[in-house]
Amino acid sequence: MAEKDRRLARGTNGQDPNRAGRAEIRPLQARPPRLFRGSLRMTANGEINVRLFRYDPTSGEPPRYDAFRVPRRPLMRVLDVLTHIYDTTEDSSLAHRWYCGTKKCGECALTVNGTPMLGCWEPAADDMTLAPLANFPILRDLAVDTAPYERMLVGELKTTFHRAKHPHFPERISQTAMRAANHLIKCIECNVCTAAVPAKVGAAGIDWIGAAGPAAFVRFARFALDPRDDLDRKPLAAKAGLDGYPLYPALRKICPQGIDVVADALVPAQEALFGRIGAAPAEVKTSTPLIVAPSWSAFVRLTDESKRALQAAGRLQARAYPGIDEAYAVVER
Repeated sequence: MAEKDRRLARGTNGQDPNRAGRAEIRPLQARPPRLFRGSLRMTANGEINVRLFRYDPTSGEPPRYDAFRVPRRPLMRVLDVLTHIYDTTEDSSLAHRWYCGTKKCGECALTVNGTPMLGCWEPAADDMTLAPLANFPILRDLAVDTAPYERMLVGELKTTFHRAKHPHFPERISQTAMRAANHLIKCIECNVCTAAVPAKVGAAGIDWIGAAGPAAFVRFARFALDPRDDLDRKPLAAKAGLDGYPLYPALRKICPQGIDVVADALVPAQEALFGRIGAAPAEVKTSTPLIVAPSWSAFVRLTDESKRALQAAGRLQARAYPGIDEAYAVVER
């Protein structure tokens, strides 16, 4: 992940981030991109109206949305729209992640009209508001910092394979025994699922302690459900909050790779480690305000209850930025 984390701007692949690598993005011709959960409306011709989030936390300038009109091309994807904006405007400082462009790496995840998704795979709608992935600190514009989350995955959840050397080769194991773990290998770690559910605001950013998030639990379950893994994962799972993690309905169809995060990861891992499963929460009302703090900034998906608690404690103060519906400053203590 360290190598990919350096590829933040449009020019990636280790080249000059100002202008390199742009010609590699092309619309997929083998098959038309599917309409993601019916949430985006698109027409064959005309123009695409885009509101694009712009913010550099190190610049001292306030966050904003810039407006663009992009001519539509056949089979145009969200990532193609970003490519056009970068190529045809004088401001080449736009930062966003991409790498493969074919739904394999997970780098291009962002928020489109309030829904997290992969920019490389989803069709461009007639009207789009593009924002960074929620629940992760903003580096610049649409690029977010996933490094702290990755460190938590590897360091605290031990999301790597642990086993003693098998005494015999070849090792015999049935396909049935490996089916659950093998299905989770499809995860491309795009973090779309983590951006789709509520998170907690801590003293220094998003607080993953006791609620590691669905992307972490999918990766954890991949090894917890592998019969070859020797690590005692129950204490790790309990510390990360897997035992009582809510089975949010939004997690059933959010994965671009077709993983049902509830049925394929959360429930099997909870049953295997704790002998019971969590409960689907009652209807939870959420919002995704922009939160700006001295040391970090992010769009954070909050439940109304947690937001009211933060406001009552004096930790959130309302802020007004042009074009941004809801924003708060964090009072760090």
